[in-house]
Amino acid sequence: MRPLRLLQSIILAWLLLVPVVARACVDVSRDFDIDAQPLRSALLQFGRQSGCSLVFDPLRIPERQAQALKGPTTVAQALRHLLAQSGLEFRLLPGDIIAIAPRRNRDAARPQASTDAPANAAAQHALPTAQSPQMESILVTATPTGSRIRGADFAGFAQLDVIAPETIRGGGPQGLAELLRFLPAVAGNSTSTQVTNGGDGTASITLRGLPASNTLVLIDGRRTNPDAFNARSVDLNTLPLAMIERIEVLKDGASAVYGSDAIAGVINIVTRSPFSGLRVDAYYGQTQRDDLQTQQLNLLYGLATGAANDDFGEGKLMLALSSYRQDGIASRDRRLSRNADSRAQGGTDQRSTATPAPRVVLEGAAYVRNPSGGTSDSTLAFRPANDADRFNQREYTDAVVPSQRDSAFVRWNAPLSAHWTFIGDALLSRTESVNRLAPVPVFTAFDGQRTPVRADASFNPFGIALTDVRRRMVEFGTRHFHDESRSQRYSSAFAFTGDTATADITLSYHQTAAQERVDGVLLADRLAQSLGSGELCVAACRRVNLLDGPGAITPDAVRFLQARTRTDAISVLAAVTGNASFVAFELPAGSARLATGFDLRREAIDVRPDAELRANNIIGATASGRTRGDRRVYEAYVELLAPLLAERPGLRSLDLSLAARASRYSDFGSTVNPKVALRYRPSDALLLRGAWGKGFRAPTLRQLFVASESSFDFLNDPCANAQLAARLSGCRGQSDPTLSQFLTLRGGNPELLPERANTLTFGIVYSPTQALSTSIDYYRIGQRDVVDANAQFVLNQNARFGRFADRVQ
Repeated sequence: MRPLRLLQSIILAWLLLVPVVARACVDVSRDFDIDAQPLRSALLQFGRQSGCSLVFDPLRIPERQAQALKGPTTVAQALRHLLAQSGLEFRLLPGDIIAIAPRRNRDAARPQASTDAPANAAAQHALPTAQSPQMESILVTATPTGSRIRGADFAGFAQLDVIAPETIRGGGPQGLAELLRFLPAVAGNSTSTQVTNGGDGTASITLRGLPASNTLVLIDGRRTNPDAFNARSVDLNTLPLAMIERIEVLKDGASAVYGSDAIAGVINIVTRSPFSGLRVDAYYGQTQRDDLQTQQLNLLYGLATGAANDDFGEGKLMLALSSYRQDGIASRDRRLSRNADSRAQGGTDQRSTATPAPRVVLEGAAYVRNPSGGTSDSTLAFRPANDADRFNQREYTDAVVPSQRDSAFVRWNAPLSAHWTFIGDALLSRTESVNRLAPVPVFTAFDGQRTPVRADASFNPFGIALTDVRRRMVEFGTRHFHDESRSQRYSSAFAFTGDTATADITLSYHQTAAQERVDGVLLADRLAQSLGSGELCVAACRRVNLLDGPGAITPDAVRFLQARTRTDAISVLAAVTGNASFVAFELPAGSARLATGFDLRREAIDVRPDAELRANNIIGATASGRTRGDRRVYEAYVELLAPLLAERPGLRSLDLSLAARASRYSDFGSTVNPKVALRYRPSDALLLRGAWGKGFRAPTLRQLFVASESSFDFLNDPCANAQLAARLSGCRGQSDPTLSQFLTLRGGNPELLPERANTLTFGIVYSPTQALSTSIDYYRIGQRDVVDANAQFVLNQNARFGRFADRVQ
């Protein structure tokens, strides 16, 4: 066996047989800033700053002063410091949850005579667990993703991945999309700066292989607005890493808890808590080929505001600044990306038939300009085209698009009383990218405004009108798509934290304004003039010989034909949300906790192309009309977490989670979506879970209201294959096998209804020790009434069954 194959086998066997090693929360180091204050308040601050799930009974916390805690230390050492002289201790429970309770009597816990068995049992249970009815579990960190119940142990109900601060800041990622794309659950057609042809500098994420519109991205558990152009997903490039404390990825349907867009799962960006001090992080890197130069600078500064108050502490102000610059990688500089013909790697040939030497199609036969065959006005200048007569557009494109990002994040925490806190956030960000594409191609038969070469044109040697002429306009140079986006997000929250209840109300406003400028494209009407007779090409018009070779178009003609386009877009989200969580009632196994709340919001988009794009008068860029739309959403939800059984033979705990959400959308109506989940723990080491829920996804505003737009999509035409064309009933003979890009027209539909989904999940989690854990999960997501505008589907259905005959030419 080869050494490499042997190494692969050893690694695979280890992954299958050995549980994943995870670092316990208590062993992680944090930079704490906790002033001397009552122990209960100190534990609340500790929970926020540690990032760990902390449970304790407020009634068992003594009325004593905790010592100040400043500087870096591990979570375990910090807890020992705070709990010193308090008579309390902590213990790490399954699910990486820290429980705090009265210290056990060590001597009483030792084995003694059988007559002392009842006393021993009581001593063994002196430190209750998170599921024990003796202890009220209060979660003092942020609400766990997947639940709105803030005071309960939600660990284990759902598949949740947490990306810790050490990974975010220690692994060297330069963006949120780069950090997330290596998660196993991330699969599908997400966008990033590595999407060039058709990319706009934004970044999205896709869970479970479903489209990005099925994944909900939250900031601190709250919605944010989508990208202004596509209006279907949040642009991750507008969220700087400097403001992020951790990332929680819920791989489960959560429409009942969060509403629309959460069919595939939820990505919750948890922002940093304020602290005192200064932190500066700098990064520089490049590839071994001296490209992809990347620079990043992050500055984090925090200070105390106002006078310290022994009852509820002092305010905190935090500022996070981030600057990022990354050069690109040219496609031609890597073997993997330098050729658009990927047939050798099992792909397809996407080289273009619009070549610098013009190509003419006559009665199904293609001819290409041969410079040595005669003058341009002679048929001798053309020869039959072959497979080598293709244009490799990768010579001009980028494999990674150059980009830059700047952002500022401000957070102010102001305690108003022992229980009320004001939290104000502001995030300003700017992103910019320049995407290069090959010189504009002209397809006279397929452009938005068809521009045939007239039979009487002086340079037409064929004597008939030429409807299908293809030429790469290299005289105009590389096209540049300059995308710029400016986002502003503001939120003001009033949060209440009591001994057994929490509540909050938040007002937020989110806006993203984007602009795209395109250089190097052509005006279709002027090209038609330039190709026409003398009566059409007058005054400033410059004649163009489309049948001549590269370099034949004069600079004057270039200036007459060239154009610059501009599209402006804006997306807005304004919302008022409220949540409350409290103990609903008592059960023999413990306290049942309830959460309820509402979400009122308005969403709007406005995409404004310039006059030439609206008139479909541009060759080389997507043409579309103006798109405007808005909606109002009214939602209310309720969620219950109830312990059914606990501490029985063969059963550690059995818990039930119920949730339901009622939604009313101004543009399609109302819907109610329930969810039920069970968590069964036979022992501390083993956990079984299952969940079922109904989901829905409201059509995006773009899907509802986008005006007609045109683009050249890479498609695979079944009728281009001679054998398939002879068998498929929808093929009207063999189509042109040289075409890989097709003019595609699409538009919105205001009559769309929401998509529906059913989600079923099962899982087994095995944790033999606190540092070892492994899980196996099964999921099934079934969707119906799926909204899509898929040109490839239309083409396939037309070829096989003759469907959509009115939509395929």
